[in-house]
Amino acid sequence: MKEVKICILVPVHNRLEVTQSGLASLSKALDYYKSNSINSIKYKVVVIDDGSSDGTGKWIREQYPDIHVLNGDGNLWWSGAINKGALFAINELKVSFVTLWNNDILPTQKYFSILSKSILSHPSQITGSIIYNYETKKIWSLGGRFNILTGKRTMNPDKIKKSRYTYEWLTGMGTTIPSSFIEKIGYWDDKNFPQYHGDFDFTLRANKIGIPIVVDEKLVIYNITKYSGYKGKDIRTFFKSFNKNNLRSRYNLSKDIKIYKRHCKGYLWILALLKKDMIYLYETFIKRY
Repeated sequence: MKEVKICILVPVHNRLEVTQSGLASLSKALDYYKSNSINSIKYKVVVIDDGSSDGTGKWIREQYPDIHVLNGDGNLWWSGAINKGALFAINELKVSFVTLWNNDILPTQKYFSILSKSILSHPSQITGSIIYNYETKKIWSLGGRFNILTGKRTMNPDKIKKSRYTYEWLTGMGTTIPSSFIEKIGYWDDKNFPQYHGDFDFTLRANKIGIPIVVDEKLVIYNITKYSGYKGKDIRTFFKSFNKNNLRSRYNLSKDIKIYKRHCKGYLWILALLKKDMIYLYETFIKRY
């Protein structure tokens, strides 16, 4: 059987202690796979260090010499880092698949053994994972549906009972994509969605051209959500969340409007956006007190 290579892409920017924990967990799961698997899949890890100033790149090279470290200047953000990593993985490492990863996620021990079997059984699809909140152990994301008329995203945890349920979008954590599909879909839109919505936009574009998007319920990872993005804590920081220059905020108004305009028909999406921001308002100033 021809050797299949999968490249795990990990974008990082500072937060060395988070990267240390994340790579330790990733390495442990990969070691388990290597010790307990007989299939032909080989895994490579590429870390895209986007201008870290805390010694992240040096530490990774010393502790994990087998990991490829690519350097950015601090302006790649998530989508740019994934593009850089994917181009390197496909053109230089000649991999068959890329797996999107974060430094703040922890896989189960058998994650890569399960992923390998899933990929070999269903190679012509995008394969997603179920993501749990590390602190609460509740489902945080598993992809879902998107209504192009209302802009409503839905996630259906009850439907994971069906192990291969087809979805329309996935997050950028634990998502594996055949390399051959990336040229068909187009790379991640690092100009319009440099940080948030890049993963959402990519999988919606894949869905539009008929590429199957599947979540395998056996693929489980845990996300330490406290590291996820900028959130307001008072009046000043709350309104800063909406600023077009605040790329770390998942409430960036300019980016939200762009993603709805790109993928929705009509203007009912405005109601979905208002609902999102009202929930954010409630959680920031009312729920916490």
